[in-house]
Amino acid sequence: MVSLERAAFVGMRVGAPRFLRKACSSRLVNLAIAALVTVEVSVIVHWDLQFNIHSSSTFYHLLFPNRYHDEHNRRSTSVYHIYSVDEALEVLRFAVQRFYALPGSSVDLYQITGPARMHLTLWDTPPALTDAGKLQWSPVLLPTETYVVEEREPLGPFTNSTQDLFHRLVEMDLELHLVSIAQEAEDFKSFEWEVHLVWDFAHRGGRVDMYLATAALPVHVGQPGEHAAPSHGGDLGTVVWLLLCVLCMASLTSCLAMRRGLGWALRRTLGAVAGEAELPSQAWKPTEASHFTGRRDTQFAGDCRQIEEEAGCDTVPFYLQWPFHRAVRDVAILAFLLLDASQGSHTTGRRGLVSTRRALHWQVQYQEQHRQPGFENWLVWLEVRKGIHLVRLLGGVAVFWAWLCVNESPARSLLSRMMVQAIPPVVSFLITSLPLFLGFASLGVVLFSEHAPAKFGTLGNAAVTLFSLLNGDVLMETMLDIEAAGALISRGYVCAFICVFVFMVLNATLCLIQDSFRIVKAHQVCASN
Repeated sequence: MVSLERAAFVGMRVGAPRFLRKACSSRLVNLAIAALVTVEVSVIVHWDLQFNIHSSSTFYHLLFPNRYHDEHNRRSTSVYHIYSVDEALEVLRFAVQRFYALPGSSVDLYQITGPARMHLTLWDTPPALTDAGKLQWSPVLLPTETYVVEEREPLGPFTNSTQDLFHRLVEMDLELHLVSIAQEAEDFKSFEWEVHLVWDFAHRGGRVDMYLATAALPVHVGQPGEHAAPSHGGDLGTVVWLLLCVLCMASLTSCLAMRRGLGWALRRTLGAVAGEAELPSQAWKPTEASHFTGRRDTQFAGDCRQIEEEAGCDTVPFYLQWPFHRAVRDVAILAFLLLDASQGSHTTGRRGLVSTRRALHWQVQYQEQHRQPGFENWLVWLEVRKGIHLVRLLGGVAVFWAWLCVNESPARSLLSRMMVQAIPPVVSFLITSLPLFLGFASLGVVLFSEHAPAKFGTLGNAAVTLFSLLNGDVLMETMLDIEAAGALISRGYVCAFICVFVFMVLNATLCLIQDSFRIVKAHQVCASN
């Protein structure tokens, strides 16, 4: 049986310089790359952490912090002020500073990016006094009306009796789309906000729910005409960034120098897919003179033929070659580092900001550059999937492959070989048992959805619950939740599922994995002999 180390050895002997292959083959170097890229990705994720805020506060504290209130009915004498954009921003600022703990700073500057909207739900008639002296509201609700206004225009309808409109309110949702700038230490962040200020008057309790949610991740900005540092840790971050670049470039160069070994592995894999006949196995001994003589190409071809003749019982797929894994790791890390460096390429900084805390004062320079970001910034924050941006996706791939390559070679790892050997039969067996699992999940939805909607309300919830039962996590809790459907039915269902999937399917899967381990272990012993 051919060994993956031998194939990689041929490529190393032919292409890569000795000092480079020794350095890149060191487990300490791979460990250093994995540790550094983990630190870099962790810093980026922590720095760009988006946040959603929700809180509740009293009606008069949030709306009218500095005005006189009628203690009898908690109504302000200046009700019309809540329909002003400027007033809403002042309320928002007060609420953020008093009731919300933003990470590291407060919101400093605002810019409304679109027309404000106000959604009103009203009673059809104003409240009336009953004989007992209490207010009684109409049971009829009017359809919710939405009012769209431009900046600095009044929000909401002005009637002859604003107080009458106020007393008819059931719910008011003030929707604002803002862009804000916040300062943290020596850096600035730009946030896009979708703000909902919801005043709930349905129970006349005077409660206000305020929702603040960022619509996008923050964009870092530096000084005008100056690119931001490649890392967010100052000089130390720059050293880490440069060291990662050097190590990955050296490792990638070493992997590319072994392209002949990779090409051989790829040809062998394609040949196996095409169903080519394999040659009988022979003994293999590396030719030491292949590195010192001038006939490297001729000797390399002979070594490749000798390896191909030995590959009678086992074909080496290219995805098991350790240069392939290192190349994937290096490309992912370099792409992540380049995007990390370009995310600070917004050139607007402190000089582009007005040194005032008043709302709606915005520097034209920042406004123009913010509305027309560069291609590199668009690429950084490109949303591959909802909530997953390109820079984070590359960072995750880089971290995963960096730690995968710490073992120096996936081919030398018994776990890696066992996984490759076990995955096809295990997946095939699990696909075969999937209809039975869906049958149990569907039966659980039919029998127990009314009694335990959190666990069996939908097919997905039922599948998650049954998977938890396989691990033995929520066994007693699940049986107690569905016991209302009948002790015989609930216990019979759970016991039948455990007997079929835990005692049979799960144990059969473990047997397949054990067989794969024995095969890989036997191959490893044969290769060592």
